[in-house]
Amino acid sequence: MRVYKGENPYIFVSYAHKDKDIVYPVIEELQNRGYRIWYDEGIEASEEWAEYLRI
Repeated sequence: MRVYKGENPYIFVSYAHKDKDIVYPVIEELQNRGYRIWYDEGIEASEEWAEYLRI
């Protein structure tokens, strides 16, 4: 799996880390189908998400 880092529209996936065993296969399947996916891999819990999201 890879986190999308481009400028094109993407799907943002928000989930509880305890659910990653359920969520990661879904993210992988969406990526295999050609969707750009951004999820919170690498962001520490204390960091501000607004710095990462283009909202």
